[in-house]
Amino acid sequence: MKRCPYCEKEIASEASFCEYCNKPLLANLEKKVTPVNLAQNYPSSLRSEIYDNKEEGISQNLKSSNEYNKRIEELDKEIQQRQQSGDSVGEQLLKKAGLYYQNHDLEGALNILKITLEQFISDQDYEHLAIVYNELGLIYEDLHLFDNAINNLLHSIELFEKLLDFKKLIQVYNNLGNIYFKIEDLERSFEIYQKALDYAKNEQLGDEQAKTINNLIDVLIEFRKYEQVKDYLNSNLLYFKQKEDVYGIILTLTKYGILYYTLGGNNYEKAYQSLNEALDLIKKLSNATPQNLISQLQWECFLYLGRIHLLWNEDKQAEEFLKGSLEAVRDFELSAASLKEGKILEGLAKLYEIQGNTEQAISSYNSACSIYEKYGRDYKIARIKFALAQLYFNILEDYNRSIIFLEEALE
Repeated sequence: MKRCPYCEKEIASEASFCEYCNKPLLANLEKKVTPVNLAQNYPSSLRSEIYDNKEEGISQNLKSSNEYNKRIEELDKEIQQRQQSGDSVGEQLLKKAGLYYQNHDLEGALNILKITLEQFISDQDYEHLAIVYNELGLIYEDLHLFDNAINNLLHSIELFEKLLDFKKLIQVYNNLGNIYFKIEDLERSFEIYQKALDYAKNEQLGDEQAKTINNLIDVLIEFRKYEQVKDYLNSNLLYFKQKEDVYGIILTLTKYGILYYTLGGNNYEKAYQSLNEALDLIKKLSNATPQNLISQLQWECFLYLGRIHLLWNEDKQAEEFLKGSLEAVRDFELSAASLKEGKILEGLAKLYEIQGNTEQAISSYNSACSIYEKYGRDYKIARIKFALAQLYFNILEDYNRSIIFLEEALE
């Protein structure tokens, strides 16, 4: 027998979950954990099929420029040797593109992938060709070139369908659904996620089914199909508990928190509880997981806890969580200014407005607005312009500027 660290009740030694408080028992977290289920926009890269960097995370910087240069030199030497002997260099180029990507050189990675594409076309290596199309799609997404991203992912899907590689096919469908969700084509996003889910069910791929549901939930919340969201969350939580998948549990608890926050009213306490349960589990992972992956798990918990404290008029806690969310996003996002950052900056602007810090409120609103303009978020831009119009009218008494912002909001 052993004691649950949460409720202190005795439970079976082999138990992975407490039968009393229903919380997971993370007995082996001192070991290195591979976060196969991580990320809100699961799944993303297929690079793990080629690289040995699963534990590091593709977006984490290399430890030093010397290490980076050394690995590039080694690959260049290997590429030269293989070219001289007439061997294919496709996989080596793909690894090199991955190093550029890890070093946040998106343009460099893109250029190498284009060369890699030609190599695999020449080799008639359709599996790797499909992988490269997927990688190109993800980089174009990072560069906000969404049409290019979609076209490349569609090429990848076409090839994986012909190869009957359903696991990778589901992964790329999810990537495509993520882009449509990002550009707010919710109907198309739902359709794509549903295709991925149908494949996962037909092929009895339980992990892929649960992970796809995790994405589908975001769309269903936007569609206000809350009962369906609850059903999916309940099934996912049960599945991840049975699999002892801590990352899946954390993501599901976070989604519960977002759902309860969206429902509002008496549900804010439930949201607060779910988000804090997720953070408790994340803390237990911190010694066994790279920081950028921890940040990916934390950012939404921090964001919604900040919003809850803001509603509860607890300004200090709200500011701490919102700034923590911003720091987390900047730790793992490759894009200089992502939509995630826009959401957080808008929350901070509202906080500063409440605190009477008009200058910081205007600065944060303007920063959020600039980000939304990059993504064509017209209704969010209009919302911010209206907030700025009110600030200039009511606080600064600059009626001309207020009218300008109001007219821009109405456009």
